Amino acid sequence: KAEAQKQQAFQVDISDALRDAVEPEAMMILAAQKLGQFLNTACVGYTAVDESGEWREVVPMWTDGRFAGLAKSYRLDAYGPGLVAELRLGRSVIVNDTRRDPLTAAAACNASDKPAQDHAFVCSPLITNGRLAMVLFVMDSRPRTWRDCDTAMVEEVAARTWISQRRLLAEKNLRLTNAMLEQRTTELLRSETALRQSQKLEALGQLTGGVAHDFNNLLAVINSSVELLRSDRLPAEHCDYYLELIHDTVGRAVKLTGQLLAFARQQPLVPEVFDVDRQVESVIGLVKPLFGS
Repeated sequence: KAEAQKQQAFQVDISDALRDAVEPEAMMILAAQKLGQFLNTACVGYTAVDESGEWREVVPMWTDGRFAGLAKSYRLDAYGPGLVAELRLGRSVIVNDTRRDPLTAAAACNASDKPAQDHAFVCSPLITNGRLAMVLFVMDSRPRTWRDCDTAMVEEVAARTWISQRRLLAEKNLRLTNAMLEQRTTELLRSETALRQSQKLEALGQLTGGVAHDFNNLLAVINSSVELLRSDRLPAEHCDYYLELIHDTVGRAVKLTGQLLAFARQQPLVPEVFDVDRQVESVIGLVKPLFGS
């Protein structure tokens, strides 16, 4: 009963750790530490197998320091083809004594490829898309008889670690994608703002040109009228007409200035109805004297 309570407490503890994890590597290190301390082993770690079937070196993610040989990298496939074959079939490998177990005793490998002293280990494989992708291993620094509950706990932690790793990797990729989208959105907003500012400047330039053209027309009317008034050829009875024309043109200039001020204050303009014939006649009256009688 005490053992069952201990296992239940560990399952709650590992569940909380996996749920609160943010980074995949940190999660795997924490899971390895908790599993190693719970089983009172010397080392817990992971090793990966790439798509070509090549094994990567093992660097233990947690060790209690009792087994100096486990502090360096080595390869799990150095234990022999029998162990590798079992793992590729998706079967956990339980070795109580590396010197006596048939899977490891006859392995012809260099001491640099695996821990030199006798020890025990449990390996739980992860099969993805029909191939061996990763292995969770638990090692002890001495021969040990692994209980069924020990093996079951290793397999459970391995399965839950794989699930958490995929979830965290997906969340990490999603965060990176969101960050890229936010950056892209910010760049698009900046580009849009710059484009709008450019369009405003272009519109302002067109408005300025139009206003200058309108004022030039008004000044032309005033200047022509003044020239006619100063001319000796202008009949005296026409003077009042051109004075009135100058007054009317000044009024239109004042109105145009008011429209510019309204635009500067971003106030809505009030359109007015005007007599087109009267405006044309005023221009004709101004131009006609220039051609003589």
